[in-house]
Amino acid sequence: MLAVLPQFEGRGIGKTLLSLAVDWLRSFKPARIWLGASSDPRTRSHGFYRALGWRPVGEKDTHGDEVLELPSPDD
Repeated sequence: MLAVLPQFEGRGIGKTLLSLAVDWLRSFKPARIWLGASSDPRTRSHGFYRALGWRPVGEKDTHGDEVLELPSPDD
């Protein structure tokens, strides 16, 4: 889970943390990088991930969250 307290939103903290995690994951050359997030557009995470290029793939994870995938930089 990635979360930033509301009073710290808008400072780039979440984006930086996610970028560091993605860079670390990409160092392992995975076939796919994905995460589960709420499909409810009223949640903060909904727009956050999509604005950073994550795309829904039409799947749900074991918790019922929507699966979002980050395209590889080569796509």
